[in-house]
Amino acid sequence: MPTRPMLGTLFTADLDRSRFPGILLHFINGQVFALVYASAFALIGRSGWLLGAAFGLVHGLLALTLIIPALPAIHPRMASERTGLKFAVLEPPALFAQNYGRRTVAVTLVAHAVYGAILGGFLKP
Repeated sequence: MPTRPMLGTLFTADLDRSRFPGILLHFINGQVFALVYASAFALIGRSGWLLGAAFGLVHGLLALTLIIPALPAIHPRMASERTGLKFAVLEPPALFAQNYGRRTVAVTLVAHAVYGAILGGFLKP
C-alpha cells in the first residue's frame, strides 16, 4: 500500500479520489521534513549525501516502526488488528507495514535514504 492512499483516505473513502489529496499531503510532508533536515544539518554544522542518507534511513525506520503501526488508532478509514475490516477501506499495516507486501520495507527504506541523500547533497549548513 503506497503512502498516497494511506494519506488520501484521510479525506475521502474513495480510493480513486484519494490519490490527489494523498499526493498533495505527501508533498507537503516532504517540504516540512526538508526543513527539519536542514535544521538538523545546520545544528550539527555539516551535511553531505552520506549523512543525509543516514538521516533518511532513520526517518524511514521511524515511519515503519512507530508512525505507520500507530495509524489504525487515529485513521478514520483504516482497520485495526482487533476490529477487522468492517467499515474500513484500508487494512491495518502491522509493524514494518508487513501487510502491504514484502517489498514495502525495502522500498520505504531505500526511498527515504535517497530522499535524505538528495537533501544532504544539496543543503549546506
